[in-house]
Amino acid sequence: MISPVEFPVSRRPASCGRSRRAAFAFTITLFAAGVADGANRPNIVLLTTNHQAAGLTGFEGHRQIKTPNLDELAKESTFFPRCYTPTLQSTPGRASILTGQYPHALKTATHEPRLPAGAETFSGALHSAGYVCAIVGQWEPLGEKAFTPDHGFTDYTAICAPSSWLDHQVWLQGKEAKADQHLTEWIADRANEYLAQPREKPFFLWVNFVEQPESPTLPPGVVNAYPPDAIELPKSVKTIPDRRPPVLLNTNLVRKGQKMDEAQVRDARSKYYTMMTYTDTQIGRVLKRMNDLNLRENTAVVYASTSGWALGDHQLFTTGPAFYEELIRGPLLVRYPSLTKPGARIERIVSLVDLAPTFMELAGVAISPVVHGQSLLPVLGNPAATSHRDEAFVSYSSPPGEPSCIARAIVTDLFKYVEYMQSESQLYDLKRDGDELHNAVGDMEYAAVVKVLSTRLRKWQETTKDSEFRK
Repeated sequence: MISPVEFPVSRRPASCGRSRRAAFAFTITLFAAGVADGANRPNIVLLTTNHQAAGLTGFEGHRQIKTPNLDELAKESTFFPRCYTPTLQSTPGRASILTGQYPHALKTATHEPRLPAGAETFSGALHSAGYVCAIVGQWEPLGEKAFTPDHGFTDYTAICAPSSWLDHQVWLQGKEAKADQHLTEWIADRANEYLAQPREKPFFLWVNFVEQPESPTLPPGVVNAYPPDAIELPKSVKTIPDRRPPVLLNTNLVRKGQKMDEAQVRDARSKYYTMMTYTDTQIGRVLKRMNDLNLRENTAVVYASTSGWALGDHQLFTTGPAFYEELIRGPLLVRYPSLTKPGARIERIVSLVDLAPTFMELAGVAISPVVHGQSLLPVLGNPAATSHRDEAFVSYSSPPGEPSCIARAIVTDLFKYVEYMQSESQLYDLKRDGDELHNAVGDMEYAAVVKVLSTRLRKWQETTKDSEFRK
């Protein structure tokens, strides 16, 4: 049994000295003043991958996966190693990125195909403020028309469905076509095509790369670069799950994981690693084009994963309603030369709902009061900023046709607490049990921790108007 740590459930950073706070305030004031009068408003490029779990890059310390382009970007960026997705589902997740709100507040928690009428998005706000906005890559039909984005994305659209098969259906500027190359490469080509276009206004570009981690289709000429027999497996692959909530037992996530033997896990990881390296190559092409076009100094680049993926971890495979780190946490890099420190690492808890208010503040746009996230600019300027809340919330609501499962989770810097509405709860001591092998929810030593986190979870549900809120 793992011994508990003492209260509190979160460690707040020590306050900085008065001179440091004053310097930070002065820097942000000057930056905000420049944005407000229209001077030097930055371009913004958001690079996202889907189903990329935390730890699966070279810059995060993985000993096998080769990601040289992302590693180089990390050297030039500030790295947030504890970035969490607001949901385990991709369509609601993209809605949360667009709005800075949690899926249940948008009524998109179960893959509802559209954002509600009048939904406020950061892209719409940027467009109204004079930005030209473009989107390239995977896109679910969140707008009024399938694969025709609106929400301010009126400058350029190159859209594909969530698949990485060859010769796939795509929509270029609203016109249906066929991609004559692997979709990952097609996305990079379209992004570079857009970057090279002349424009007089600042731009926002979202490049959303497609992955198909369950059965990836490698591009022609790309060979498997990672022999399965050499793949190193994490501890949780061979560990019998501890106190797994019964509601998970009938999910694809568990059923597929239980059917896989060690050889199959190694093979799946081998293919996934190869696809990750290939995606890294395409990301490198986009970053190089930006440098060649002299866009580096006045462009904020953000790299993130929209969701995680289980590759045998905890005897799970694919994605679904489990809240282990592999499924809900991903890497986040921010590079903006006038604001971020190269190679910095900020150990604060952040969420993808924080991206919308961050982009809005970068662009000098007022942040809507309906936004649930918090801008990352203060903590980028001062990693110990006490105004930043060190907690993240994650939700899951099963879509129609799947076994009923509703769950909510809170993550602090010390603990993770998960409540399944129809089943048992989970608590992990992230400091002493980083591999999440022991569910401590029933341990008397943690009773006070469970009470505090459960209360905080209820308060969040009430504040964000969660229809599953239970007093």
